[in-house]
Amino acid sequence: MWADVDWEKKTFRYWEEKKDKWRTKELISPMVELLKNIPRGKSEYILTGPGREPLKDCKRAFKTVLKKAGIKDFRFHDLRRSSATFLLKAGCPLPVIQKHLEHTSLAMTQKYLHLNQEAQVQELEKLGNILPGEFFTGQKMGRSENFEEMPIAGTA
Repeated sequence: MWADVDWEKKTFRYWEEKKDKWRTKELISPMVELLKNIPRGKSEYILTGPGREPLKDCKRAFKTVLKKAGIKDFRFHDLRRSSATFLLKAGCPLPVIQKHLEHTSLAMTQKYLHLNQEAQVQELEKLGNILPGEFFTGQKMGRSENFEEMPIAGTA
């Protein structure tokens, strides 16, 4: 409902049946703009059907969009997994993703993440930028001789 949007705090309040309690979700700027552009009309509900009755389920509309786009084997819940993976790829810390998904444990959040082999290799390649060149050439490098010269992540 429109009354559940807090424009100042950029939040949206909703009822979570699974937990049997009210939850609050932060709204990012594009979401706020999207909401502002939805015609209000006379309904107190944000999403309404043809007769201005509240839209209770979007499964049919979601299936129609998937069919028109030629997407198969995709569920609405997969959007949660996709958002978690995109956030991780963008460098978002795991605890922030955990809070976004409202998981009680990091282990559950990690189950949601889908990184393919290529993405994992790209991330591990960053290690090569941190380690000194001597590490890869096989030259002996004792802690006492070159330790002070070793680059520290983020200082190169």
